[in-house]
This record gives sequence, structure tokens and C-alpha cells, in this order.
Amino acid sequence: MSKIFYFFIGIFFFAQLSFAASIIQIKGDKVLISLDGEQLTVGQKIGFKNAEGKTVCIAEVTQAKGSKAIVTIQKGKLAGNETVYF
Repeated sequence: MSKIFYFFIGIFFFAQLSFAASIIQIKGDKVLISLDGEQLTVGQKIGFKNAEGKTVCIAEVTQAKGSKAIVTIQKGKLAGNETVYF
């Protein structure tokens, strides 16, 4: 029973990490990201983590079309090598 429980917990955890998106361009407080198959909606909040896993920036989606979205930085700063999470 406990093996099955841990199996499903593991699947749930890794499913949360499967969102893929990458930074294309940063201009002032606007960031263009490639969604790599994911869907975002206007007004949705997203975060950016550095290599150590620390959240360095929070942003809000202002435009989303196709496989790209423009987000506006609400808090923090970006260097361009962060990981995007939803």
C-alpha cells in the first residue's frame, strides 16, 4: 500500500515540474517567453527560479498568443538564465 502511495506522490510531484518555457528576450520590465507547448492566460502569475532553485522574479502575463507570451515583471529582476514556472 505504501509503495503505491509514494508512486502516486512521485508522479504528482514530477508532473508539476514538467511545465516548460524559456526566456527569449528581456526589455525593461517586459519579458518575451516561449511556451514550448504550454498554455497561459492573460492575468496569470508566473515565476522565475535561478540555478539554486530560489524564486528571483514574479511576473504577470499581459499578452499570450500561440507559443509565445509577454509578461510584465511585478517583483524582482531577471538575468536571462532563469527557469520559468507556472
